[in-house]
Amino acid sequence: MLHFSRFTLGASSDSSGRAIPALLSLAVMAFGAMICVTPAQAKYQQLPEGRISIDIGEAFVPSEDFSGYVDKKTGASIAVIELPASAYDKLKAIPDSEEALENEGFGGMKKAELKDREGVFIYLVGDQDTPAGEVTKFVLMFGESDLSGLIVANVPKTAMKDGQYSRKGVEAILAKAIVREPPDPNAIFRFDYLGPFVEAFDHGGMTKAYNVSGNKPNPGENRLVEETVLMVSSSIHGDEIDVVEQAKKSFMELGGMKDQQIVEEKSVEISDLKGHQIIGEVTDEDSGKKISINLVLISGKPFGSFMLLGSVPVDDKGSMMPEVEKVIASFELIK
Repeated sequence: MLHFSRFTLGASSDSSGRAIPALLSLAVMAFGAMICVTPAQAKYQQLPEGRISIDIGEAFVPSEDFSGYVDKKTGASIAVIELPASAYDKLKAIPDSEEALENEGFGGMKKAELKDREGVFIYLVGDQDTPAGEVTKFVLMFGESDLSGLIVANVPKTAMKDGQYSRKGVEAILAKAIVREPPDPNAIFRFDYLGPFVEAFDHGGMTKAYNVSGNKPNPGENRLVEETVLMVSSSIHGDEIDVVEQAKKSFMELGGMKDQQIVEEKSVEISDLKGHQIIGEVTDEDSGKKISINLVLISGKPFGSFMLLGSVPVDDKGSMMPEVEKVIASFELIK
């Protein structure tokens, strides 16, 4: 297995002596380097441009009406608000008076214990009557790093009674909410949609990997057969490339894989950039497990080239490949 120290930037040469972008070899090597298994398939989500990431499972989707997520089936919602670090002093004072609680929409709520949550925080819980019916409201106010966070979960009492949600389950979500590092000001691309994905590692801003757990790879265990991973490799190489030829070559040379089969391929256009997409399947050489692949190579001329490489364990293909497609479609240059 290759390790991350083997990643290199720059150009390499093919048999004809023509230089090709480093991203092609990076993508090939990356499949031999993405190693590590998480004990559980966490489903962390993070809003575009946001830094607070929460493990809310597959039922919640980003809301079109507010900063947060909704479960359209039950009507449960989770609002996620990021504020300056200085705002925490005002947040923590809210529970000190009934008037302040009422003014902020937290009337009738009381401080409670939140197990397994560390750091500086205030936790409130209580029942409220709303125009949509009775809800149990869970409020977490916290200060971490250089920001303050406010997470408000509203769960219909009917969903609680039916067993679709429980206080223990909601509190587990709040206890595990984390703050990611601020985005790299030198980044050259971004995604408008990340869905369940969070950034796992960043190799100098030129190669990034995203997964659902957020954990960085460690040597010794094969992550690719355990969870969905999306990698992006970029190159500032200025020469024009044949995206069809190079996409096929990269697919066939994915590190640590065998039995490559192309199921579908087509020309694509993402963020006004033309490219080529390959949908296929490969087999992990070590475990023998099959992995579905979504590989897109786009020419960013005159900005270089970009490879977006999604790998999904075949058992998760139905649920995760549509998410990979949406993330890839939201790719855009920012410089």
